[in-house]
Amino acid sequence: MEAQRQDQKDPNEGNPLVRFSDIIPREAMEDLSVTIVGAGGIGAPAALCLAKMGVRRLKIYDHDTVEEPNLGTQMYSRKQLGKPKVLALKRYLKQQADWCEVEAVHDWFTNQEVDTPVIVSAVDSLEVRRQIWTHVYNNTDVSFLVDPRMGAEVLNVIHIVPKVEKVYYEKTLEGEAISAPCTAKATFYTGLVAGALTAQAVKAWAVNERKDIFVDYSIDLRYINMMGTPLDGIEL
Repeated sequence: MEAQRQDQKDPNEGNPLVRFSDIIPREAMEDLSVTIVGAGGIGAPAALCLAKMGVRRLKIYDHDTVEEPNLGTQMYSRKQLGKPKVLALKRYLKQQADWCEVEAVHDWFTNQEVDTPVIVSAVDSLEVRRQIWTHVYNNTDVSFLVDPRMGAEVLNVIHIVPKVEKVYYEKTLEGEAISAPCTAKATFYTGLVAGALTAQAVKAWAVNERKDIFVDYSIDLRYINMMGTPLDGIEL
């Protein structure tokens, strides 16, 4: 009997995604492709989360290179200074999730063909968001759009089905973006949270868990209460 048990192979052996397979079904991710516009403070963490949860293919656009101010707020190191963000991110994702195919496009996203059902608009300009939206709505068959935004310790994640929720989303593109001093624009941890919530939104759409029409929620990390219980005999 012991020898027979040893001969029986664990069906999950060699499966790096097994620990969450009941939460994120593999079949929902293995054929999914996602376009991400922006490889900065939100786009890079979102890409990592999507790759780790089993998304088969990512196509990432960014025209920028890694600069000194990015080191404290984004997923890049000093060794990557001067390199295109998309190429540095592609290499990192290959190390972290080699099952995910990554196409890196070192260019602005303008009127390129979008060949994925999902697009993430992870840019830091309201004007660029408007341009992306106009192109996505008029020229593509994108089924789901996620628009994560961040300022200092506040984040906002919007996700929509473009052909159904157009009116709601376009209201968020009106007006002008609030300007902040360069020393109060972003924090690394806020970008991580926004990236994680972006990936969770894609997962909810992919497995048909998304129930609300036009989801737009904001989180101010300064006002989240952290609850804890002191240990007996220790005064905190």
